[in-house]
Amino acid sequence: MRNRPSPHVARNFVARAVEVRKVRARRAKLILEGRGRIVLKYIQVRASRINSDEIGDSRGCPQFRPFTKIPCLRRSQPKASCNMRTGAGCPSFARLVCLLPLILVACSTLTHYPVETQDLISDFEDGSSEEAFEQADKHSKKGLNRLAYLLEGGMILHTQGHLEASNAEFSEAEEVIRHHEEKAVVSLSKGTAQVGSIFLNEKTLPYSGEPFEKVLVHTFKASNYLFLHDYEGARVEIRRSFARQKENERMRQEEYERVQDEAKRRGISSRGVFRAVDVHYQDQKEIVRRAKNLYEDAFAYYLSAIVYELNREYNDAYIDLKKVQDLRPGVPYVENDLLRMAMRSGLSDELKENVKRLGKQPRMWNERREGEVIIFFGSGMAPRKTQIKISIPIPDVGIVPMAFPKYEPVPNPVRYGALYDRQGHLYGRTFVLTDLEAIAIRNLDDRMTTLALKQVFRSAVKGAMVKTARDQGGWAADMVANLYNVITEQADLRCWQTLPQNMQVARVFLPAGRHELVFALHGDTGGRVQEKEFVLDVRPGETIFVSARTGPWDLIGFNVFQLGPSGVDRVE
Repeated sequence: MRNRPSPHVARNFVARAVEVRKVRARRAKLILEGRGRIVLKYIQVRASRINSDEIGDSRGCPQFRPFTKIPCLRRSQPKASCNMRTGAGCPSFARLVCLLPLILVACSTLTHYPVETQDLISDFEDGSSEEAFEQADKHSKKGLNRLAYLLEGGMILHTQGHLEASNAEFSEAEEVIRHHEEKAVVSLSKGTAQVGSIFLNEKTLPYSGEPFEKVLVHTFKASNYLFLHDYEGARVEIRRSFARQKENERMRQEEYERVQDEAKRRGISSRGVFRAVDVHYQDQKEIVRRAKNLYEDAFAYYLSAIVYELNREYNDAYIDLKKVQDLRPGVPYVENDLLRMAMRSGLSDELKENVKRLGKQPRMWNERREGEVIIFFGSGMAPRKTQIKISIPIPDVGIVPMAFPKYEPVPNPVRYGALYDRQGHLYGRTFVLTDLEAIAIRNLDDRMTTLALKQVFRSAVKGAMVKTARDQGGWAADMVANLYNVITEQADLRCWQTLPQNMQVARVFLPAGRHELVFALHGDTGGRVQEKEFVLDVRPGETIFVSARTGPWDLIGFNVFQLGPSGVDRVE
């Protein structure tokens, strides 16, 4: 009979065995992670060399030329290699390892931007601007969403009246946009593809902004300069805003033509794809029709007219006011400004024509006895992107699930703001100049054919990859490839979320002197839902700017900018 070891020896033996198992487990983990990093690095290097001819053949079936040979990384066969096209020399487990890096990258894109920014938006809507800006600032230094956070930060500072800091954020956002566009031009000229977006989704690319968002960067910078009474700075940004609007139209047309050419080369019907997708957006067509023109902004033109008038360039102001009138007819202040500028410019024929057409005489500003108050009111919250899933048949691949963004409007109980004195006398109310909700949804609607075709191209590549895994890798590779396809099929939901639903304006003349005023918010039924009291000391010939902003419920920003002896005074 064998002697049993002492308890002390037994404990040492067990501890030693446990330690050996831990060491082996750590070693195995390091080996697996090393393999994954090597494979991922190999994929990134090879993928960077893909050109448009390597993405797919004329039928839309991808050819995985960059992935022809990937080391199996098996210790027993260090020199063996696997061929992902034939499957030779690469067992199912190795193929799983080859796909794991892509799965890990895909998992990193699972979080949607609206979920990531929930706390930021909640703080902003509650009026906790400092906390909201801290979150935006923390994420605006680097990362794929850097531009989005810069836009959020710039708007938060603008809402709170920190004008110079707001313009600093917007200027940095402008630099990021320019960098992305220059990089895209270089990439296009070299014939290289945006590989991450092809194999995963648009979320794997740095956010470069929606076309209308790029225009609004300059528009809000111009309004900041206007509040600072820096009319030359405002003029520069307005010109950039107009240039960007024209650039957006050109870039959209070029992108549309490129994608259409690719669809023809692949034998894909763009009309069929558009019909299959557009049916899911029919409930928003009424909103789309509210946006008359995507490439001209009535609010930007009105800012421009104000700058021209304050610089006493009345003829140029008249020209821009005519554009505002065409885009947004029926706004009393625009009509009166149009008549005033026609009179100030000496355009007697135009004045007679407009008086006859509008049925009223101009109400002139007596600069010796009156000052003016111009109110810019950002009402509500802009729509936010949600995701919808659609299945579309693709030749040689089958029915493929696809994800698309869709704007979801945010309810807004406030319809307009109005300026009263303490006795209830109405000086004037605000009117909508730019409907940002309609512009955002119209922008997506206009680009839907292009977005849908790009999604079809991407889904064809991923669908063929799943088919290849199924045919050549067995059930394990098929499972992983399908998991990869499900995980990566996500819409890009990034957008500028702190924008208002619409931009409104009011312009009133007040007698010189001290005024106790009330800015009241009115709801759907016309009743007051909130009031803000403030006091103004108006000087003759003075222009005072008021900036007001509501969230989804009530006021979250209210600032008065008045030029004082030592510069612009801000009154909250």
